[in-house]
Amino acid sequence: MAEVATEENLRALDPNLPLLASQAAIELDALLCNVGTEPRAIKKLALWLTSSFQGLPEGPEHNFLVDPPTESLLTRAFQQAQWAIPVRTVTDLSAEASKLANSLRDINADSDHNKMVVARAFCAALAESAALYLHSQYLQGPIHPFRR
Repeated sequence: MAEVATEENLRALDPNLPLLASQAAIELDALLCNVGTEPRAIKKLALWLTSSFQGLPEGPEHNFLVDPPTESLLTRAFQQAQWAIPVRTVTDLSAEASKLANSLRDINADSDHNKMVVARAFCAALAESAALYLHSQYLQGPIHPFRR
């Protein structure tokens, strides 16, 4: 399977995001089925989430430090995964993303089944949302002169 090698912050326009999120969902599915797998993509996604929200100042001024497309994708993924706590503000998003990152970092074959199911649903929703967003951005590009 192709491997994503990056340590950057999570960005909606990153072409590696759908691949990384889908690889993490596949690894979580393998862990749920008791198939031995090394959770590399899960750990990378956890690192990405942590670095994206790390060091943001507390309070309303941090609302401007998260780019809106990324905020939208993550919020949609939390909603589609039926996350226990509704994500309504950037502060909620930051807190829940940090919780998820910590949970993903500590996941192994012996982890709580329900946590892995919800994490898998989040990763699958994030992969789908990111792929759709990239596709929509691609379609907004200039039309090739021969296709007019």
